[in-house]
Parts: sequence; C-alpha cells; structure tokens
Amino acid sequence: MPKVKTDRVKYPEGWEMIEPTLHELQAKMREAENNTHDGKRKCESLWPIFKITHQKSRYILTCTIGEMRYLRSCTSSAWTKAMRIAI
Repeated sequence: MPKVKTDRVKYPEGWEMIEPTLHELQAKMREAENNTHDGKRKCESLWPIFKITHQKSRYILTCTIGEMRYLRSCTSSAWTKAMRIAI
C-alpha cells in the first residue's frame, strides 16, 4: 500500500503575517478552556471562549475583506489604465 503524504498543506499568500496572531489567540483559548469554573454558571464560564472565538473569526474576516478591497482597487486601476490605452 502506498504511503500517504500529509505535508501537502499550501498556505495562502500573506499567511506569515497573520500566523503569530492566530497562535496568540489559540494560546488564549487554551487558557480559557483550562481556567477553573468554580462558582460560575455554565454560561458564565463559556463567555471567555465565545469572546475569543468571535475575536478570531473577526480578525480573519477583516484580513480577508481588506485583501479583497486591495485586489479590487488594483484590478480597477489596472482596468482603467488598459481602457485608456485602448481608447
């Protein structure tokens, strides 16, 4: 049977810029999960976890939206230049 290769993960461009922040949020999540929940209601003990999860998803979404805006502006400026040359 052939050996399965598991090292084929290709990260998107700019991954190096957001990776440290994601590692920080992952460490905060581990701390929140391992935190003692004595004397708290179940929903109160889960609040920090929800907060960190929301922060992580907002960070990724903000980075994605910023990249899309940048690409759109570059594309539109390149398109405008091409149209000026064509006319």
